[in-house]
Amino acid sequence: MRRIVLTLSLLLFTLPLQAAETPNGDELLKAWGCRACHRVGNFGGSLANDLSQVGRRLNAIDIRLKLHPLPGQNKEALMPTYPEMPDDEVRIISTYLADLK
Repeated sequence: MRRIVLTLSLLLFTLPLQAAETPNGDELLKAWGCRACHRVGNFGGSLANDLSQVGRRLNAIDIRLKLHPLPGQNKEALMPTYPEMPDDEVRIISTYLADLK
């Protein structure tokens, strides 16, 4: 019984550590340099669209396609694509931005 309690305790104490390692959408926007051009809230650039309420215009799939476009899509877009951005980070950013309404 002690072993089970000890094992469960260790698992429960490590869960917050694992969750803390996953960056949130705002942290990823900063890490990928999105705020150099885009404003979110009171922070960021003014070269490109303000993303503070982008979720009113675009859903998570639309935003995802801006970051990882389909072949032939966005040929004339000024915004760079990010083929090297991991899919999980694209998902986190897309979901975060889609929730900004």
